[in-house]
Amino acid sequence: MGFRDLFMKTDFEVWLQQHDKKKGQEGSAAFAMAVNEISSVRDHVLVSGTVRSGSVQPGDILLGSSRGRTFQCSVLQINVGHIKVKKASEGQEASLLLKGVRKEDLSTGTVLRRKK
Repeated sequence: MGFRDLFMKTDFEVWLQQHDKKKGQEGSAAFAMAVNEISSVRDHVLVSGTVRSGSVQPGDILLGSSRGRTFQCSVLQINVGHIKVKKASEGQEASLLLKGVRKEDLSTGTVLRRKK
């Protein structure tokens, strides 16, 4: 693990702590997932990582920021353990097929969150 990875995880932990405070107020934590792997599938991007908080469903609009750019994308499909599912929740390792973002716009450690 390099210094940059450690710094990004620290930023993610700070973000998660801030959103956990809202958990009691809203009834559930906001969705957050740090990207571990990125690949292209036709005209879409496939990302995988562990859902750190909340849940995600196909059709959800996600926001992220990487390499100095902020982007918005939509979830087309979710797989957990190579099985297509309707929802991925906190603690699950999930793969998300995304529309509206390019592979070049993402990097390992990018935090995806649901648009409010």
